[in-house]
Amino acid sequence: MTQAEINAAANCFVCLGMSLAEAQILVLLNAVSAASGGGGSNNISGAGEPVGVVTPDAINQFYRDTDGTPSLWQSTGLTNVDWIQWA
Repeated sequence: MTQAEINAAANCFVCLGMSLAEAQILVLLNAVSAASGGGGSNNISGAGEPVGVVTPDAINQFYRDTDGTPSLWQSTGLTNVDWIQWA
């Protein structure tokens, strides 16, 4: 990933209150996890909470809720109820 790609991906986490450094680390860890077959690729966003609605493609996938106050969710499994809220 280039620095520009890292920063672009990190910006969605910065808007949720993370520092840029924290967001960059998260993006890089996610990229390493995806490259090693550990899942966590293809992060998504949508309006509303994902619980009961959105089925993740991989464990550790991130979902950004853009409805109202933005929040960040992470999948812990592969069903539409396997989400935890981070922010």
